[in-house]
Amino acid sequence: MNIVEHLRESDSMSWWPFRKKKISFENDPHVKGSRMWLQELRELCEYSYNDRKGGQNKILQMKDEWKSSFESGEIEKVLFDGLNRRAKRLLDAEDAEWIVHLDDEEFWKVGWKIEEAEDE
Repeated sequence: MNIVEHLRESDSMSWWPFRKKKISFENDPHVKGSRMWLQELRELCEYSYNDRKGGQNKILQMKDEWKSSFESGEIEKVLFDGLNRRAKRLLDAEDAEWIVHLDDEEFWKVGWKIEEAEDE
């Protein structure tokens, strides 16, 4: 065991050997943040810009990934809701709307929300 591995192992140990440390997703490099989730959704859609139906099928598959990540606590409700709002718009879109959403920079920004009047 080299010194780096030893330091990592000793950092994860607490002084009481019978107590487990809490698992935090905050510092886990494998947990995706808001920008990464949005980037993946956007790339998926842009890759399928000529094949709206195929893109929409991929979005449905991606929604399952969001759901499992949300249920495991990896993503917060705000992000989960934002991804679902975008997915609904993209899934309901026809060909012309599909392209408009792909080109709309505001739609892909973190924190994007639909106006309240449009939700109802």
